[in-house]
Amino acid sequence: MNVKDVMQTQFVRIQADDKFGSILKTFAKNHITSAPVFDKGEYIGVISISGVVSYFTPPGFLFLWRKKEPTPTKKLEKVIAANLVKKPKTVLRPEQMLHSVLKKIASEADCIPVIDKKGKMVGIVRDEDMLKFFLT
Repeated sequence: MNVKDVMQTQFVRIQADDKFGSILKTFAKNHITSAPVFDKGEYIGVISISGVVSYFTPPGFLFLWRKKEPTPTKKLEKVIAANLVKKPKTVLRPEQMLHSVLKKIASEADCIPVIDKKGKMVGIVRDEDMLKFFLT
């Protein structure tokens, strides 16, 4: 079985200029914790909830969590997907044998991009896609 046999080709996409609130609503609506980000149709990386938490915990943002005042929504409104995107450590190829990349998949976030030989993103592999592998 190859990666292409379990990958999703229809998936939620975040645009680089999507605002923070929109991203969170997209995650909640689709019951996901990460998604690939595109800029003018080109894949640029992945946004994840853990990445969002990391973005807001550097010293410059600790004031958000320490004060007893409401969260400063004006600052959050300026955050867009391009500020939050990260390149994943793992990228898969459609033709890879699934058994050869299981350890990579297990150690990565729940949204691993699948990139073809031309560099185009053709799908993603999520944790739930691995259920297909184990159930077949």
